[in-house]
Amino acid sequence: MKTLFAALFGSIILLSCSQQNKADVNIFFDSEDFANEIIEKMEMVKPVVYKKNTINQEESEAELSDIDWSKELELLKQANINKVAFQLSYETEESALQTHYSLVSDDPLLVKKMTILKDSTGQISQIKAHLSTDNYLYASEKNLVFNFDQNMVTDYHVNGWQELFIGDRKTFEINGEVKK
Repeated sequence: MKTLFAALFGSIILLSCSQQNKADVNIFFDSEDFANEIIEKMEMVKPVVYKKNTINQEESEAELSDIDWSKELELLKQANINKVAFQLSYETEESALQTHYSLVSDDPLLVKKMTILKDSTGQISQIKAHLSTDNYLYASEKNLVFNFDQNMVTDYHVNGWQELFIGDRKTFEINGEVKK
């Protein structure tokens, strides 16, 4: 009985510590939390999106009303640098309407740089990020630009390339424009 109580008590302590650590991390902009807020709003509104994709010079276009915003903003969530382990990895340049983060070393971190622009009311109007991965099996580079108005996506652009160690490089470009 004592062992069960000790295990239960230890689990509660560990759980509360991990939740507290997530809440205490506020070193840099949290793109994952921001993206989750935007996803919730976009899924409520369900706007029509004109989307154009290009993969290795093959284009496709569509006007869609059933966008999975969690998938559409996945790269923005992945671009989150707001982690305690990264606190010494990024340099911050800040002004009233812009915050720029850049990787200060050769760390193999995904996000190499990120810029957040705000409008005159302090609302985020644009997020740009450059993501890059290079290891033995896979290499990729992605450039993201997401534009916002009143915490809603207005348009987004993602371009880059990816290459597996046994394959050819594939280039891609995704452009989405939210229709009013």
